[in-house]
Amino acid sequence: MKSTLKNMVLVLFTITAVSAFLVGVVNNITKDTIKKTNDDAKLLALTEVLPAFEGEPLFEPDTMKIEGAQIVATRVSNKADGETVGYAVETHSLTKTGYADKIYLMVGFLADGTINEIKVLSQKETPGLGANMVKPGNSLEKGLKGYKASEVVFAVSKDDKRSGIDALSGATISSRAYVDAVAAAYAAFLWTTGQREQFEAVGDMPGGAVSGATKTTEPAAQEGDVDNE
Repeated sequence: MKSTLKNMVLVLFTITAVSAFLVGVVNNITKDTIKKTNDDAKLLALTEVLPAFEGEPLFEPDTMKIEGAQIVATRVSNKADGETVGYAVETHSLTKTGYADKIYLMVGFLADGTINEIKVLSQKETPGLGANMVKPGNSLEKGLKGYKASEVVFAVSKDDKRSGIDALSGATISSRAYVDAVAAAYAAFLWTTGQREQFEAVGDMPGGAVSGATKTTEPAAQEGDVDNE
């Protein structure tokens, strides 16, 4: 083939088109894998934030919008006797943003509103500072886990001295967003359990104004395919 500008352009165009096609093929192949990985991670977090129990779990997700953000509160019960194990809420910071981005959490509540466990699903905070929120037993967890959410002041102690939640060292912004996400999870817990008056009261808490919610879908209960033992 004679080397001409036209031929060179055609070759480059062909290479670009083939490359774009291959990238598209790879993306289509991997996106399902990535989605499954993310879904599996959320399911694992969901079971980890609730107490262990014997038997097969039944998941009843309730999707709602609070301050325009979609939040999913899942009631988990024992399929054998229908007893509520707890509620797992997938949420993120609403009124406050971390140093780099929103903080995404899975928060587990017992039926009485006690905060059982908190798992970080996603964060982009500074390593050694805000990213320490993923470490078990950090100062944020200590001020939240094991407490009834109705008795918690959703603010870091440097912002409200009534609070027992100490910010991570050198990461106040990240800590505020983390606490805000837990407050949003509590609001979702109240909404899905029918505690409307208490839900409205959360909007007056220092942690953030969650003043409205609407249900977007009410999926059917799903039988769990894993054991939480």
